Amino acid sequence: MILYLETNGILELALRQERVADTERLVELAKAGNIALAVPAIALAESYYPLRERMQWFEQYQRMTQEAVSAMGRSQAEAYTKIAAAGSEVETQLVAILTQERGSLEQSILSLIDLAESIPLSADIIQSSINLSAAIGLTEFDAMICASVINHANGEPDARKAFLSYDEDLLRNGRRELRHAGIDLFSDAEQCLAYAQRFAAE
Repeated sequence: MILYLETNGILELALRQERVADTERLVELAKAGNIALAVPAIALAESYYPLRERMQWFEQYQRMTQEAVSAMGRSQAEAYTKIAAAGSEVETQLVAILTQERGSLEQSILSLIDLAESIPLSADIIQSSINLSAAIGLTEFDAMICASVINHANGEPDARKAFLSYDEDLLRNGRRELRHAGIDLFSDAEQCLAYAQRFAAE
């Protein structure tokens, strides 16, 4: 059995989000050789975007607060001094969190590269994604992920295939095309895990 993961599954693993336990159990099935994992290369790249957005937000936060904190820090009033110190502590903690998240994301990506088959982004997949985006209203990245999964699935006609995606728009808009490629779709990690355990080693 082949299980496809997309960007949100990678982020679940990296950032320890609410569905991480069942997602990790699916990865453990792959490590044990009971199922095969396949991940679109574009999903590995896209997983950096949320972290980049957080970094951009933090940079904006720093710019907006540095002048105020600096001005308050020059005051001899005790209340302003405490606020300035608290602001500096918040920045220190945010830097630590963002650094930890980046390290966790990179480690998750490296682990998946070792464990899963990476579906390369080819010219054919890009062309298919453009057609999908126009036909069924997927975003560019969702269309590339969808096209990558369909392309791979069509090359595995005899395998049982499942796609775990936490992107409701991707599953809803791409349902017909994905199902036509013989892929069972899941937005719930617990249900996907039960399915994988049932059909493991097929």
